[in-house]
Amino acid sequence: MDGVMVDGDVAAPRGRVIQVSEQGERGGCDNSLVTSKYTALNFLGKNLWEQFQRVANVYFLLIATLQVSGYITPALDLSPTHKLATILPLTLMLILTALKEAMEDYARHAEDHKVNTQKATVVKAGGSEDIEWRDVRPGMILKVAEGEAFPADMILLRSQMQGKTSGKCYVETAELDGETNLKIRNADKDVLTIAGRGESDFVWSEFRLGRVECDPPNNELYVFNGKYTQGDRTIALDNECILLRGAKLRNTEHVYGLVIYTGKETKLSKNMTEGPLKRSNVEQLVDRLIRFIFLALVFVVITSAVFNLAFQAKLAEHQHREVDTGRFYLLFLA
Repeated sequence: MDGVMVDGDVAAPRGRVIQVSEQGERGGCDNSLVTSKYTALNFLGKNLWEQFQRVANVYFLLIATLQVSGYITPALDLSPTHKLATILPLTLMLILTALKEAMEDYARHAEDHKVNTQKATVVKAGGSEDIEWRDVRPGMILKVAEGEAFPADMILLRSQMQGKTSGKCYVETAELDGETNLKIRNADKDVLTIAGRGESDFVWSEFRLGRVECDPPNNELYVFNGKYTQGDRTIALDNECILLRGAKLRNTEHVYGLVIYTGKETKLSKNMTEGPLKRSNVEQLVDRLIRFIFLALVFVVITSAVFNLAFQAKLAEHQHREVDTGRFYLLFLA
C-alpha cells in the first residue's frame, strides 16, 4: 500500500490501524500469553506422539506387539518369553513419563495464570481503573509505575521523572535481549505536546480522536514504523518511542503509553519458540544403539530365512531321492 506524506517524508505503509479508545479494540487479539505445551484435550495424543519420537519406545512397542499377538493368532506365538514381559514395563514407563510432563506443564499453567492476572492501570476519561493483563486491548492508554513490567507493546506518550513531566524514560530489556544496561526511550515531541507538559494528571480526552497506523505484528525488536493521526495532524513514529512487553520501567516514576500490540502479537511473543523435545546424550546414544540392534536383528532374520529355505530345498531333494531309491529296490526284488 502506498505510503503517506508526513512533513515531506513518506511514512511507513499501513499494516495496522488502531483507534484510541477507553475499551480498546474488543475484536482484537487479547493480551493472554500461553507458555504451556498441553491442554486437557490434546495432552494424551500430543504426549504419546512426543514419547514415541524416541526410538527405544518404538522398538519395544514393536516387540510387545509381536509378543501379545499370540493371544490373537496362536500361529504368531513365537516369543520364548511371557506375552506381557515387554508391554507392562513399557506401559509403566509411558505413564510415569506422562505424569512428569503433566506436573511440569501444570507449573507452566500456574505461571501463565499468575502473569495474565496481574493488574494494569487503564486511563479513562473519568480517571483510571485497574484491570487484569489479559483484558488489555489495543487502543487503551495505560499508566505503568517504576519497577513494573509493561503489559503490552506500547507507544510512549508521557513520563514523570523526579517530579517533572518529561518525554524520556529508562527501560530494562534483559528479558528481551539479555542486555542489562538501561535503555532510553523518548516520546515524540509532538505527541508529548498533545499529552501536555503540565504537572496535572494525564488527560485522556486529548487523545480521544487519535489513531495509529503502523507495521503489522512482527518479531523485529528494534524496528518500528508508524504514524499517529489526530484531525489534520500527522506525526511519524519510530522505535525510539516503543515500550515492549517483557521490558521493565526503571529510574522513572511512571509513564503513559498507548497499547498497539497485545498477547500473541507482541514482539516478545513473536520471538518465542516452542521448546524442543528434551533428549539427553545418553538417550541419543541409546537410540543409535537400538537402531543398530534392530538392523542387526533384521539381518539375522533375513539370513536365517534364506538358509532355512535352502536347507528345506536340500532336505526335500534328499527325501525325493530316497523315495526313488526305495521304489527301485522294491521293483528289483519283484
